[in-house]
Amino acid sequence: MPTRSLLMWCGLVLMFGLGTLLPSAAQASSVQVKAVLIHASDEEGPSDPRLADIEPQLRKVLGFARYRHFGEGNAQIELPGSATIRLGRGYTLDVEASQAGRGRIRLQVNWRKGNQGLMSTSTVVSRGRAPAILGGPSHEDGKLIVTLAVQ
Repeated sequence: MPTRSLLMWCGLVLMFGLGTLLPSAAQASSVQVKAVLIHASDEEGPSDPRLADIEPQLRKVLGFARYRHFGEGNAQIELPGSATIRLGRGYTLDVEASQAGRGRIRLQVNWRKGNQGLMSTSTVVSRGRAPAILGGPSHEDGKLIVTLAVQ
């Protein structure tokens, strides 16, 4: 009996010890964040074909007549963690990502052009679902928009 108890005790200690040394799936997970910079305006003309999959959602939410692709970028972010996404034309997003529960990801976003802060906000996005749409500053004859998708 004492040998059996000793073996069980050693087994429990070994399992507990390995469990604390190995990272859990939640700690080791990461997400791919894709950001697209879009110029929205009421100017006549064709919309950008690169935005065809999201244009109906943009029209429904924002109501502009034309959407043009201005740039994009992506980053692989450990959870929790942060990264800077360069969108082009001098625009960047500083993104902090963390678990929000039920497979959702919380993104804290600081949108900048050069050293100038344009907007700071937080949003929750589901993996593989419709992107979050962030309305931004005025630009030329319209507005800048960023979409954020998580995979």
